[in-house]
Amino acid sequence: MMYPGADAFMDCARHQTAMTHNHPLVVDTARFFAQAALETAKGTGPAAAIRSAAEHLPSGSPVPSLVDKGLASAEKETTQAISGFGQACDTTAALPGTIHLIARYPEDLETALIENIMAGGDSSARGILCGFILGIHNGLDAVPRNWLKEMTAFNQIKTLTDGM
Repeated sequence: MMYPGADAFMDCARHQTAMTHNHPLVVDTARFFAQAALETAKGTGPAAAIRSAAEHLPSGSPVPSLVDKGLASAEKETTQAISGFGQACDTTAALPGTIHLIARYPEDLETALIENIMAGGDSSARGILCGFILGIHNGLDAVPRNWLKEMTAFNQIKTLTDGM
């Protein structure tokens, strides 16, 4: 199976996001997470990948300051941190909360996702992006087997991702 290069991946992230959320902050955030994913896939740790991805954004983007807020909260208890940022799906609340989860639980995808849900609010958006980065970093073995057993399309997904 052929996989697109980094530039094509970044373009796909930007175009897909613009189709449903064509706002400059949201598009910058999609670009940021695509860059962080590429860095993580190269073996860079999640926090370092996040810092590097923030440096690749256009000058004047508010994303780096939101990333800094999330990184600075890594020592806080998750419910408290996410409550402080706000639980809504708005990027200014969701982005630092997502970064908090990634920075606080870099080696523990299961706990990150459980703590995300327990924090309430728009846990689905935070969970998708947290799972994306920590899944790349920790691999499929980080996902609890009982979660995978319940997925009806697990075998098809595994077949599609085996060569990645």
